[in-house]
Amino acid sequence: MPVLPELEPIVAEIREHLEDDDYVLPAQRWRDPGSNLTKADRAKHPSSAQALNHLVKRVAARAGISGNVHPHTLRHAFGDYVARASGDIRTAQFLMGHATVSTTEAYLGEPTLDELTDSVKGLRFAKTVERMFSPVAKALTNPVEATTGIEPV
Repeated sequence: MPVLPELEPIVAEIREHLEDDDYVLPAQRWRDPGSNLTKADRAKHPSSAQALNHLVKRVAARAGISGNVHPHTLRHAFGDYVARASGDIRTAQFLMGHATVSTTEAYLGEPTLDELTDSVKGLRFAKTVERMFSPVAKALTNPVEATTGIEPV
């Protein structure tokens, strides 16, 4: 899985402390079910979808993100980031495992004005050249109104 350079030390630390078959976000169970004071990690079992959802919401709140964030929002953000960073929606499609580009397109946001401006930077308007087969339209001296086909006869 691709990782941002800023996160490489964190990934290295996680890999150093976990076995190959351990989950990074393991299931947690109460160690003492009668009083429920201490939770224990079950490293070989994945976290539940509900626990993962709560974790993502807590982390988003700590980061000051006020929107409705859930795990799938992170997937959308990843796809949008890859497509914008690489400038290639096909790269995002393959990294996300989508069969078609249209599925990936649903994940992407609208381009910003800066992105649109950057995409045409350096382009120039072509000079108008009068040619035999594509003449420049000249103003008619005596314009004639076109018929609509429904005039009285």
